[in-house]
Amino acid sequence: MRVVAALLVSIAAARLAAGPASFAFTSEEGRFVALFPAKPDHSLRTLPGPRGPQQKHYFTTIDGSSGFVVSYTDYPEPVTLDQVTQTVLAGAAKDGVKVDSTAKVSVGREPALRLRLRAPDGTELATLLVVSGNRFFQVTVSVRGGALTDRHLVFLSSFAIRPAPVPRPGG
Repeated sequence: MRVVAALLVSIAAARLAAGPASFAFTSEEGRFVALFPAKPDHSLRTLPGPRGPQQKHYFTTIDGSSGFVVSYTDYPEPVTLDQVTQTVLAGAAKDGVKVDSTAKVSVGREPALRLRLRAPDGTELATLLVVSGNRFFQVTVSVRGGALTDRHLVFLSSFAIRPAPVPRPGG
């Protein structure tokens, strides 16, 4: 109950900071909450992975020149933050994306990494990488032709993982 109350308080605070054009989104299946500028679209892609094809869920909102994305992938076994960070950084380098800064943070009890990035076309990105068991979350906000603002960073800060439902005995 305390976790739910803390989530509601953090969403309310983020909503005040973000202004009136915000949408508190909860994904029951994805077990996360985030404050998007509008209701996100959901898409599912199957991507090649080191252990075979992986399904990746995307929740996306485009607002002018800004993009707001929460994605998650479930792996067959637990993965570490270091493992997914190496994969993400290798992909970024391959695409010519430069890392401006990194910071170790946490999302609830889970260790996380916050990255500030710059794409070759000048797009600025901020990404939050979080692993919870065998689920990898990537929360990204980008702005083309401008700089990241507090409004963008509120989106990252609003992300929270919801606890998995506890099975009831006999039901």
